[in-house]
Amino acid sequence: MAKYRNIILALIPVLLVVVVLLIYPELLNQTAGVFLTVVAIGFAIGVLAIFMRRR
Repeated sequence: MAKYRNIILALIPVLLVVVVLLIYPELLNQTAGVFLTVVAIGFAIGVLAIFMRRR
């Protein structure tokens, strides 16, 4: 179960960005929206990589 919890924790920032973009689609046209998306995806990949390495 802990294995799935780690994956869910890594996906939380991505889900937050998706929800924000659904509520404020005009953010997609701004640099901040793109930056947030890249940061969230990069963070999720980094967290997943850390958990994979720990295992």
